[in-house]
Amino acid sequence: MKETEETKASLAALKPLFIRQQSRAGLTVYSITRRTSRSNMSGWYDFYIIRDGEPRWITSLMCKALGYSFHSEHGMKIGGCGYNRPLHAVMHLSREVFTGSRRRQPVFLRAHKLSPGYVLQHESL
Repeated sequence: MKETEETKASLAALKPLFIRQQSRAGLTVYSITRRTSRSNMSGWYDFYIIRDGEPRWITSLMCKALGYSFHSEHGMKIGGCGYNRPLHAVMHLSREVFTGSRRRQPVFLRAHKLSPGYVLQHESL
């Protein structure tokens, strides 16, 4: 993935949301399917996390950070078939947020030698 200034800024905005949760294994990112194409080869999704008991919409930041296209009414567009598209986006986000400095990686990740792609959990609503 080619990193642009916008991508770096979006990742910088997303990282504190997840890094603060280091002591908790499995911060969950929730997705809502907004629309699917007629051929079912692509879909549009919104993504949320729960912070302080309130849902927080992170779709726009995820699109910028991961390079996905964004539609203001439908959310993040993910193409392809034969796999769980929102789960793929969450795993991609998890790799981007938790890859790099070992100091940034949660203790449970280092202790169990898990892939950074498996830190964030996903749940469809």
